[in-house]
Amino acid sequence: MTMTVMRAAAISAMLTFSPAFLASINQDVLAADTATAAVPIFHFKGLKAEQVNTDLRQYLVYMQDKDTGEEKMLSIWHRRSVVTKRKGEDVVEVRQVWMSDDKRMKRREYSVNRLSDYAPLYHRTDFPGMGIRRAYEFNGKVITGDQSVEGNQHADYRAEMLEGGLNWELDMETFALLPLAEGRTFGLNFHQPGAQMEAKTSFYKVTGSETLTDFSGNPVDCWTLYTDYGDGNHAIFYLRKSDGELIKMVEHWGNMVRQKIRLGVLADGVTLPAGPDM
Repeated sequence: MTMTVMRAAAISAMLTFSPAFLASINQDVLAADTATAAVPIFHFKGLKAEQVNTDLRQYLVYMQDKDTGEEKMLSIWHRRSVVTKRKGEDVVEVRQVWMSDDKRMKRREYSVNRLSDYAPLYHRTDFPGMGIRRAYEFNGKVITGDQSVEGNQHADYRAEMLEGGLNWELDMETFALLPLAEGRTFGLNFHQPGAQMEAKTSFYKVTGSETLTDFSGNPVDCWTLYTDYGDGNHAIFYLRKSDGELIKMVEHWGNMVRQKIRLGVLADGVTLPAGPDM
């Protein structure tokens, strides 16, 4: 299964597109070059609580048609990581709320990762406007549907995990913990919870630096992290050098561009999930 198809499935899961959408995408992918083929799978080791950004972060996320310039599927994401304990183990809970007037883009998410190696342990996504609920447990070898969650449409889900498997729903939190340096490439085994295909290693390369400007006119020195989905589809993540925080993402997919932009002023009135009961 190609990286292109994996990304298509990730977008389909986010937007709940039909299988016909996936069938319309060219599944060919560019062959990995020698340097990328030699990149080992990256493993986190010995992460500490102080490395985790526990601030509330908010992002404007939207898609734009390259032909018409029309913006679509606007949403505001609220994300916060909390370091706590679960069954006596140090873990990171990531709590999310996506706000939008498009019911496909409204969701609440709750994830748990082990702190030391950022291995996923649990993930749940609810689409309040669509009556969809999906919950999963991870044990390092397989992902299974959480049968204890009432109304879980993926209660019978099962998928094998790759070495060093990570939760793709937490890509921006994962990037913030990488030891970023110019020219370095990371092989990451992201799993999309609920995906109906075999996972495949994705490669992310730090291609250089770029200085962005924040709302106050101050410079923000960022690493540029690049990944190639194949067929001209790709994404660039702008990660603040001081702490790895995602400041902006620009993703090209067919005739669409998707952007994630970190907001400089927090909105009020958002209650994040406090646990798996959402």
